[in-house]
Amino acid sequence: MSQPVVALYGSSSPEHTPPLSANARVVRTGIECSPCYARECPLGHFKCMNELAPERVMEEIAAVQAGL
Repeated sequence: MSQPVVALYGSSSPEHTPPLSANARVVRTGIECSPCYARECPLGHFKCMNELAPERVMEEIAAVQAGL
């Protein structure tokens, strides 16, 4: 069985670089400018990661741990 993974995506895309685990959950904001694939935000706000709430990430971690 593969290890559980919670994969965070901002400027990249799980369609282009998916997690390599069958037991993975993807977390992303899905804002309009994402994915841009840039290392530095071309719009200067980095909302794709800054708006990814820690509580949401923790919920996904809890779900993985619970086997949901």
